[in-house]
Amino acid sequence: NGGFSPSRNYFVLYSQQNQLLLYNISDLSMPLKSFALPLPVSSKPIFHGISNVGWSLDEQILVFPTTDPVSYKNYIYSLNLQTGEFLPQYTSENLGGAINDVCISSSKRFIVFTLRDGPESVFLKAIDTKDNNRIIDILHESDISLPH
Repeated sequence: NGGFSPSRNYFVLYSQQNQLLLYNISDLSMPLKSFALPLPVSSKPIFHGISNVGWSLDEQILVFPTTDPVSYKNYIYSLNLQTGEFLPQYTSENLGGAINDVCISSSKRFIVFTLRDGPESVFLKAIDTKDNNRIIDILHESDISLPH
């Protein structure tokens, strides 16, 4: 799994060796950088992969969700592509749930994502990275009513 940068000049790819590989589109023969993923203490050597990535508009920060295959906890990390620093932004205690559609606001203050907690339970949430990673519940699908 991977994703293009906003300018479409870069591509990031998840490798089965628990790395994120950053490529310049003009030369896909070798990554510009590789970043070893941080593993939770309880984790086996392999995450369940990365379902999607979100890029900051300036292409300096990546955000992505992943799952620990031992505890089944879901995580959201941010990665500073200049410094290589990973920061944990969110841990979900909803075992078996799924985090998707992760994106970062243009100000880099908010990380927005969907959390599926069961077959018919989807939440839209945000992480306020400037307020101690406070979680903001934006919307739950039960709050939406569509005409028949």
